[in-house]
Amino acid sequence: MAGLTDQASPQVTEGSLDILRETAANPGSRLAGRAERRALIEWEGGSVTVGRARELLQLEPAQLRSQIAEGSPEELEAFLENLARRELLVASAEAEGLRPGRDSVDVLVEDARGQLREATRMLGLLALERAPGEELEVAVSRAVEEALADILTGATQVVPLGIVSFRLREGRSSTILGTGVGQVIVDVAEIRTARQLSPVEGIAVDSAVAGREEDPGR
Repeated sequence: MAGLTDQASPQVTEGSLDILRETAANPGSRLAGRAERRALIEWEGGSVTVGRARELLQLEPAQLRSQIAEGSPEELEAFLENLARRELLVASAEAEGLRPGRDSVDVLVEDARGQLREATRMLGLLALERAPGEELEVAVSRAVEEALADILTGATQVVPLGIVSFRLREGRSSTILGTGVGQVIVDVAEIRTARQLSPVEGIAVDSAVAGREEDPGR
């Protein structure tokens, strides 16, 4: 690893740190082709572009992305150098004919499919119930709204989609309307206010009430 890096001598390009911060803060944002191809760190025969860094950042947990977005220049340079080392190692391995076999790739693909199937099952979309004459798109929208309400009320857990969520956003354009944000906040508050206590919360409340009855001064 050290030999590969020393030989290539990757250099951080001017203005890259600010671009990296912005990319880490908004890894799902769309960029023009030219912006995607801009090199953040480069060496003879290769580079880590904005698009590649964005793709890798989407694989990282949100906590790390936040740290990068607020990181010092030294920390950001170290992160870019680490990405360069990773790319150099992959290029060196491929040059030696080291590539994952078809079977290994198929296993990863099938595992990803299994995770998506489990996510759709948890959200109630795998066995979608449709009313007589109900269009599929309408049934899906209804099921998604019900799933979101269940998550907001604590009836079900958030289903992590990881990088799939970024790919879904890239599949179609969307715009956040400022006038709709307030309404969403109101709707969420109403859903949470109307929810029933979960069994765990009910036990906690019963215990608190019993404690007050035993000790009125509490």
